Amino acid sequence: MPNIQAPYLASLGALAVLSLSACASTRPTIDYEQLAGPSVSSVRFNRLHNWQPINDTQLVIWTDLRSPVLVNLSFPCRELDFNHSIGVTSFGHQIVAGFDKVIVDGDPACRIKSLHRLDPKALRAAQKQVRDAKRG
Repeated sequence: MPNIQAPYLASLGALAVLSLSACASTRPTIDYEQLAGPSVSSVRFNRLHNWQPINDTQLVIWTDLRSPVLVNLSFPCRELDFNHSIGVTSFGHQIVAGFDKVIVDGDPACRIKSLHRLDPKALRAAQKQVRDAKRG
């Protein structure tokens, strides 16, 4: 479980800071696009629970323990895969596509292009397949 630091206020609203160990790049992959629902304009949350980089323009955030969201960024965040923590701007406990940003240390803020809810059951099944493939 990642070490999650308490949110603090930023100029655009709450900035939730999350920590997670960096993931190895040579692992079986999940096709997140296939698991993603249609684009949504915003996502409400009480607290960000977790995050996982996919590549330099995509990541998954968990707005609660059962609500994964695929985040597509407008341009690459070069340091996304290498950071242990990120920030996400928001206002009123809502992340808005086209307005809010992912903040990565060492990179300018990366604007969120689109948000897609992921099917939690399908994601867990895909994660299990990846774990099983790793075990061989």
